[in-house]
Amino acid sequence: MAVNRRADQEVVELMPGVTGRILANRSTGSKMLTITEATMAPGAAIPYHRHANADETIFVLEGTAEMVVDGHRFTAGPDDTVLAPRGLGHSVRNAGDAPLKFIAIFPVPDREIEPLALPSEVVDGRIPSATFRADSTPIEFRAGVLRYEMVGDFIGAESTYFSELVFSPGGWTQTHYHPAHEEGIYCLSGEITAAFGQDEVVLRAGDIFVPPPGVRHGNRNRSSAEARVLAIHPVLNPPPRVDVD
Repeated sequence: MAVNRRADQEVVELMPGVTGRILANRSTGSKMLTITEATMAPGAAIPYHRHANADETIFVLEGTAEMVVDGHRFTAGPDDTVLAPRGLGHSVRNAGDAPLKFIAIFPVPDREIEPLALPSEVVDGRIPSATFRADSTPIEFRAGVLRYEMVGDFIGAESTYFSELVFSPGGWTQTHYHPAHEEGIYCLSGEITAAFGQDEVVLRAGDIFVPPPGVRHGNRNRSSAEARVLAIHPVLNPPPRVDVD
C-alpha cells in the first residue's frame, strides 16, 4: 500500500447510526494494521465489547464521546486519546448534538470482537489509559516539529505506539525505515510531503500513507501553513528504526 486518498476510501456502515471510512486493513494492502475513521450520529453507540487479540486506540477528531472502559465512564473530546488495552471491555456513545468522528486503531490486520454485557456497576472517572490534550505537553522532536506522545507502554499498551506530529512550515523528519513493521501516517490537517523510497507523495487532510517494512520514508512541510499528522506503529515504543540520508 502506498497512499489511500480520502476520495478513494471505502465507506461502510458499521452499525445503525455509525459509518466508517476504511483507512488501512487487508483490503488496502496493510498486513499489520486496521485503521478506520468512524462517524457516529448523535445518540448512536457502539455497544460494550472487547478485543481478545489487540489493543484498540481511539483518537477523537470531532464531537464528544462518552466512553465506558473497564466499567469507568468519562467523556473525551477533540485530540483526546483513549486506549482500551487488549481484553478490556469498552463502548463508545455520541454524547453530543453533532456528529462524533474518531480514528480507531488496531495493531493487527484482523481484529477479534466479543460482545459483552455492560458491567452492573459503572463508576464515573477517567482511566490511566486515556491521554487528554488539555493535560499534554508536546516535546520538540526536532527543530520545527513538535510531538505529542499519546499511546505506548507508559499507559499500558501492549502492542501500539501512537503520536501526533505538528510541523511548522519548513519542518521535516529524518528519512528512515522500520526493519520489521509498517507505519501508518495519517494527515490530520494541512499538507505534508512524504518520501516513499526514491519518490515523493503529497498527503492532504484525510489521506493515509502506510510504508511497508524496510521502505524508506520521511515527512516535510513544504507549505506555508502548519501541518499535523498521526504516526501509528503496531509495535511498542520506541519503534525500531534505521535513519538514512
